[in-house]
Amino acid sequence: MNLVIPILTRWNILVSCAFRWLAVCLVVLMTSVILLQIGSRLFFDSPLAWPEEAAKAMMVWISFLVAPAAYRSEHNIRMDFLLRVFPHFLKQVLAVFCHISILFLALILFRESLKMVERGLWIKASTMDINMAFIYAVLPLSFASIATVSVEKLIFELIKIWQAVGARGKRTRLRRQSHDQLETFSQSPQGF
Repeated sequence: MNLVIPILTRWNILVSCAFRWLAVCLVVLMTSVILLQIGSRLFFDSPLAWPEEAAKAMMVWISFLVAPAAYRSEHNIRMDFLLRVFPHFLKQVLAVFCHISILFLALILFRESLKMVERGLWIKASTMDINMAFIYAVLPLSFASIATVSVEKLIFELIKIWQAVGARGKRTRLRRQSHDQLETFSQSPQGF
């Protein structure tokens, strides 16, 4: 376990960093394509056919590339106002439940996205001469990355719970020991 956690953490950091930089490059490319479309409409009064579909495809890629990094760094949208009323231990248990749910969902969506990519091999984009499988290829990458991030976060939450239970047990043992020492001291002939 001590070997798995650092490897998984490094892998997730590497993939998140690579996905973010690829997303940044796609944002620049998408902006350039949109500006090209605006320029062709404005200056030549003849819009190009492909930039709109290319920009949509890049937006899909950007969204799915940054999703694992957003989940890992907890920059995703979440509703945590209910968690404020729960005790700390229950928050940790709910976090474990959420990470398990996200893991199962990511694995199901990974499997389905592979089928979608396979179906996309037979479909051409309407204005670009590429298979839709290329556009859909980001889905399994993203869901696989979300699954590995979920495993990492799940392991860390379980370690926190284990440490909290261990610390609680240690405090209980210390209280019991100090209580026993007080009883033996008060029962001794020296007493108080």
